[in-house]
Amino acid sequence: MEKLNKTKKKTDIKIKKTASIKWRNGSYSIGIIIAMIAIVLVVNLLVEQLPSNIKEVDISTNQIYSIGDTTREVLNDLEEDVEIIILAEEGNIDQRIEQLIDNYVSASDHITKEIVDPVLHPSALTEYEAEANSVIVTCEATGKQRVIGFGEIIVYDQMAYYYYGQYQESEFDGEGQITSAISYVSQEAENKIYTTEGHGESSFSTTITDLIEKGNLETESVNLLTNGEIPEDCYLLVIYAPTSDLADDEKDMILSYLQTGGKLMILIGTGGESLPNLEEVMETYGLELVDGYIADTQRYYQNNYYTIFPVFDTTSEICSGLGSDSLALVLNARGMLATEDVRDGLTVEAFMTTSEDGYAVTGNNDSTQGTYLLGAVATETVQIATASDATLADATTADAQNSSDTEAQTRVTVISAGTLIEQQITDSFTNLANTDVFMNAVTANFDEVENISIPAKSLEISYNTVTNPNSWGMLFIAVIPIGLIVIGLVIWIRRKRA
Repeated sequence: MEKLNKTKKKTDIKIKKTASIKWRNGSYSIGIIIAMIAIVLVVNLLVEQLPSNIKEVDISTNQIYSIGDTTREVLNDLEEDVEIIILAEEGNIDQRIEQLIDNYVSASDHITKEIVDPVLHPSALTEYEAEANSVIVTCEATGKQRVIGFGEIIVYDQMAYYYYGQYQESEFDGEGQITSAISYVSQEAENKIYTTEGHGESSFSTTITDLIEKGNLETESVNLLTNGEIPEDCYLLVIYAPTSDLADDEKDMILSYLQTGGKLMILIGTGGESLPNLEEVMETYGLELVDGYIADTQRYYQNNYYTIFPVFDTTSEICSGLGSDSLALVLNARGMLATEDVRDGLTVEAFMTTSEDGYAVTGNNDSTQGTYLLGAVATETVQIATASDATLADATTADAQNSSDTEAQTRVTVISAGTLIEQQITDSFTNLANTDVFMNAVTANFDEVENISIPAKSLEISYNTVTNPNSWGMLFIAVIPIGLIVIGLVIWIRRKRA
């Protein structure tokens, strides 16, 4: 009996020891679990404080949440604080828009974001002069703001609604719209382009006007004869594909305007009309229009020598950003040559030419081979006399002593192929550089304007297409399974023999 009691005591001691060990191990495990949970919570809290561009990865098909190089340049040059206000109920904010704006905030210390609910704060609609479901980009330093509706960012396919009565998203233009707005509100200057009228000129397509607006440039038409002068706020005068010539008075106005540092852009049309006054303006700045249309037997499209791919001079600022494989397409182009004797101080540089196998072909089927200019810029630094208290014409001797000469740069850009921006080409060949070249040529005339031609990103679903599906199907359905079975049998037989 005593022996049984001793055995029982020993068993109780072992049980107690085992229970104690289990309790300690259990406590240790619980402690580790609690510590790991605390670490996870702390890490999550720390990660939550990181910028959106670090803690989130854009895995969308077309990178709709990402900002590109053009946007980064705009943000890097930003000197004023810009606020982006989302004017919408929080439950109605498209997360794609908010996520993109968060990436702007992360990319620049000058950008801040605020969400204003117009239901809780109805006075905000009046304060910002905007409707609900809008993005307001504002800069207090300049006092400027721009309102962007959600419908301008998320574009719907109008044809799908017209034919099927369905709202189908087609494009996401968040980066293009927001970057353009930031650039606009942060700049003091108002940049204005005037397009001439009264000579049968062509009008810019919707594609081009949208890009000009994104570049924060304002356009207005002017009839030089009825206006009597080139407007004082004209920073760039554009003559787009006229079918009739300038009057003598208009020619004189333009030449006087250029002599004081004016900026002129000419796009030659396809009509082939004789335009002696316009050509005289070009020749004054070192560019001579040749007779006939331009063919290129080396760089042509679909067996048509008159539909050509120009050669770019990638060292030119107008062709900046274009790669060696970048292409543009023009048809029925006219050609130019740089005049041999140009006055001192006048520089003519080509940015777009034919190959050496270019031909100027006239109506008599006569052709002259050579390298012809399709786009060129003439620049000249001019001295402008200014007086402090009176105009030079009426200045007294004292006033003349207060006068001084200031420098300005005259710039004449001529594109002899107006089809560069023809809508049929720009909308059919969106992968080409036509609009980039044109917008670079436009914005090169302005000191603080960048070519913000950021295209909208497609929201169409991209499907993975498997080429040769029968071959792949045979591989996965037959070859791989049979191969695995054979390998398994070989291994099994070897083990059995061993």
